[in-house]
Amino acid sequence: MLSEITLAVQGISTGYKIAKGFGELKTEYEVKSATSELLDAIIGVQNNLVSIQSSYQSLLDSKNEIEKELVDLKQWETTKLNHILKQITPGVFVYIMKEPGESPDNQYWLCANCFNTANQQSIYQNRIQGNVRWHIYYCPLCKNEIAIDNANYIELDIGGVTNNIYKVKRI
Repeated sequence: MLSEITLAVQGISTGYKIAKGFGELKTEYEVKSATSELLDAIIGVQNNLVSIQSSYQSLLDSKNEIEKELVDLKQWETTKLNHILKQITPGVFVYIMKEPGESPDNQYWLCANCFNTANQQSIYQNRIQGNVRWHIYYCPLCKNEIAIDNANYIELDIGGVTNNIYKVKRI
């Protein structure tokens, strides 16, 4: 970009010298020739200014992208501070909120793979299936699956409708 600025300044200087010399020209040919040189210098300056504008816009876009990445990283650091890695069954780890409170919106499991490798929060989804012993949860982003043994749970069929199954902890 510095070379384009230098060329633009040189073009302006050339144009100034040509315009300054107009008073000394005596023939129509000399005037037309000087006018042509002046127009060439103006076009050169204009082309250099367009190139400078393009370079400036490219730098501005890069700056904005870097600023956005910085904001995203700061937000991710805050998210990481609010979650903790927890073993929910032997060998199965998920991220949960450190202090979920009473709100059911804050009680979820995040995929540890996506959390650690992709810096993303992906909530495990329950895969409905007929096996009453195991509950399978899957990550919609990386397709990772975890299986939770339901040996401590029984299922109640409410009202004879198989879609309305509620889990009650066995005592």
